[in-house]
Amino acid sequence: MSGCRRQKSTIRSRGAATVEFSVAIGIVFLLLLFPGLDLLFMGFTYSTGYLLQSAQLRQAAMVKKSAVDAEMTAITTAWMNTGPGQFVNKGQSPPTTKVEYKSRLNGDYTVRVTTTVKSNSVMTIPGLSNVPGLGAPIEYTFTGERLMENPLYATQ
Repeated sequence: MSGCRRQKSTIRSRGAATVEFSVAIGIVFLLLLFPGLDLLFMGFTYSTGYLLQSAQLRQAAMVKKSAVDAEMTAITTAWMNTGPGQFVNKGQSPPTTKVEYKSRLNGDYTVRVTTTVKSNSVMTIPGLSNVPGLGAPIEYTFTGERLMENPLYATQ
């Protein structure tokens, strides 16, 4: 008869441990999963913004200075309307782009493109609503410099 009592107490302690574990895993799940998703989206935003700036820099190095603003606008519009740009820039102003030309000693020119991308977080986490990327919008600025394909285009 004493063997039966031991078995009941063992079952009760195992049941209590299971309940405690389920509560603990639920709390850990909430504290790690949602911030983890936001951090994953921040990486996605960064890589997508970098690809936008890279495409703008390649195009700016090949077109005339007088046509560069139209080209940057076209690339930004295409980025915002297709693929990853749709998700990154939702609810924010369009990315801004600044193009500068610099003369080098040997007669060549370089073009510098600076692109700023703003993005909202995927979800707002209570208590972290003021942290950029985890609750507040985050802003990335990308800058790249490249040699002009045709140095004459920097002055036309």
